[in-house]
Amino acid sequence: MLHQTEPHEFASLDALRGLAILLVIVAHFGEGLTGREMAVFLANAGVILFFFLSGFLMDRALALDRNLSAYAIRRAFRILPMYWLSLLLVAAWAGGNWTLGQLLANATFTAPVFKSERMLGIYWTLYIEVLFYCIAPLLSRAGDRAIHLSTYVALLGFGSMLLFRDVGSGAPFYLFFCLCGMQIGAWYRGKLGGYQLAASIAAVSICASLLLPVSIYLGLVPLGCAALLVAGLQNPRGFEPLGFFGAISYSWYLLHSIFAASLLALPIPQWTALLLTATLTLALSVATYIGIERPAIRAGKTMIKKWRTAS
Repeated sequence: MLHQTEPHEFASLDALRGLAILLVIVAHFGEGLTGREMAVFLANAGVILFFFLSGFLMDRALALDRNLSAYAIRRAFRILPMYWLSLLLVAAWAGGNWTLGQLLANATFTAPVFKSERMLGIYWTLYIEVLFYCIAPLLSRAGDRAIHLSTYVALLGFGSMLLFRDVGSGAPFYLFFCLCGMQIGAWYRGKLGGYQLAASIAAVSICASLLLPVSIYLGLVPLGCAALLVAGLQNPRGFEPLGFFGAISYSWYLLHSIFAASLLALPIPQWTALLLTATLTLALSVATYIGIERPAIRAGKTMIKKWRTAS
């Protein structure tokens, strides 16, 4: 059995993470069956649900332990080992003649600074996640009022950028979904009123439909994610099949896109190629979760424990 190692007691959140990765996998593998527009919508829905969950979990982790060193160690050991492995696999499997400088820029999340290309398209979500990891402790220390106002300030800033300069893409907007998840965390702690939370999520939902060049219906997704997350908090029992996918979701998210192009191009029937690709990448994800993710998370916890003991 694959046990969840994140610091929360809600098995239902593992199931929501499993739902999120399945939406992404169906979108990426089944585009030829669902159509381009539906695939893009499903992929965005899965990613937005991931960001909601991340926002809630970061609020909860910081509420339980505000030590920044422990926070940084937990986050680094959680995402970096598997991410670095995926970079090596991209360089070895997908080719592309990547330089050492490009590899280092991607490994340190400084690719935009050095104007280096991201080595895999899906990495854009990790850049949003890392940016949120930097912002979340600041908001937590600033207090619950700062968490409440964060989406409005961010919307004002993003709207101003759209008016006065080209922002390049709508990717920064996805940070707002992390902030919404963090606000649900504040609501769960009793620090944010229900009407305040609803108003904030409604504002983000409306702007998602107006400002993101994906679909006018994308604004419905944050409403659905908020409803699912609140329902999961009120009913913490999980659903084991989805919980399984939730446990290996990070590995599967990173690995599926690396091998999909090659496997789906095999001269075999489309359904066979889809099943083969999903099965092989799923099996590899289970192996890397057991062999890399879990040991890395345990190592991070051990380091924090030894550091605190020494201190």
